[in-house]
Amino acid sequence: MARTRGAGDGNVSEERARLESEAPAEVSADPGSALWVGFAGGLLAGTAAGLVVALPGAWRATSAGSSFVAGWFVLWGAAALLVGPLAGALRLLRPEPKGLAVLALGVGLASGPWVVFAGLLKRATHHRPLGAVTFAVLGTAILIGTLLISARVLAMARGAGRGRRIGRALAIALTALAALFVLRVVGGALVAGGLGGGLLDGGLAAVAAFGATFVPLPSGAERRVRVAGPVSWLLAVGVALLVLHLVDGLPAILNGAAPVLYSVLALLGH
Repeated sequence: MARTRGAGDGNVSEERARLESEAPAEVSADPGSALWVGFAGGLLAGTAAGLVVALPGAWRATSAGSSFVAGWFVLWGAAALLVGPLAGALRLLRPEPKGLAVLALGVGLASGPWVVFAGLLKRATHHRPLGAVTFAVLGTAILIGTLLISARVLAMARGAGRGRRIGRALAIALTALAALFVLRVVGGALVAGGLGGGLLDGGLAAVAAFGATFVPLPSGAERRVRVAGPVSWLLAVGVALLVLHLVDGLPAILNGAAPVLYSVLALLGH
């Protein structure tokens, strides 16, 4: 009798072990599908957020003679074109917040030297292709250097002892410096291009992209999201291009009222 129970227990244990070994394989059988669901979720959330991002530009366009609805549809597609893929990419990078922090700080620090270097090349180089190649090579070297510095400082800030205090102080100083660089770049672009409300539109787009990164997907809605994300994004962009070509004078109005968003869509519209 005891032998029978032992054999039965052994069979149950073997069956349980087999099921447990097969379950992870089924979940991770198609990692590409999981990545696509994450990206599609970002597209869907970013497209929805574009409805809000487009509002200020649409209101400004009405003062220049545009229909609010027409301007809103076009700028919604432009915002979706910009925010959707960015939100999708950020959703894929979300499990690595340390890498995102290093990237953000490194790019911010590099923006200052980039502006100075670009100004020097513009004054000293009259051969544009040569200047572009020079800027690409040295600009990449600058970015690599700032990324290495950012990674080292942030690693110190997460360490222990005296090095942690020094790392935190350096991280705060570098973050402030990067913020000044970025503000200088954005301010110079606004002044040079006469962008008006561009800073508001760009800021809203950035906030929308990061906000869409953390929107949770409904439980059990993966199949719907992987289709709804790209379909909604393509629909918003397609309708925007259609309205842009059907309404006379709308491109010129939006180029003056919301140049940051319109310039993204104009790459496809023209």
